[in-house]
Amino acid sequence: MMRISLRHSSGVTKQVKLGFSWTFFFFGLWVPLFRGDFRNFFRIWGLSIVTLGIYGIISWWAYNGHYVRSLLEKGYGPADEWAKTALVDRRIITSNAPLGNAV
Repeated sequence: MMRISLRHSSGVTKQVKLGFSWTFFFFGLWVPLFRGDFRNFFRIWGLSIVTLGIYGIISWWAYNGHYVRSLLEKGYGPADEWAKTALVDRRIITSNAPLGNAV
């Protein structure tokens, strides 16, 4: 598991993990609720119902990536080159994406 920093243009920095989500493994759908990630909560919940729980198991590996993508959509960006390299290697962002800048 890898931990990286994402920075919002307002100056807020968040530490996020990439890879397998042990938190989601142990606590399931409580994780997106506690993080305020309602879009992913409803998506995982709905797809888990349709697939009889199989998508919930797949989410153990996929949730951290989904959470990082939702933060990137909200204006966060990699705080340093190391975080940017990790996101590019996992194909979450492209290599020409800018770093997150504190204002």
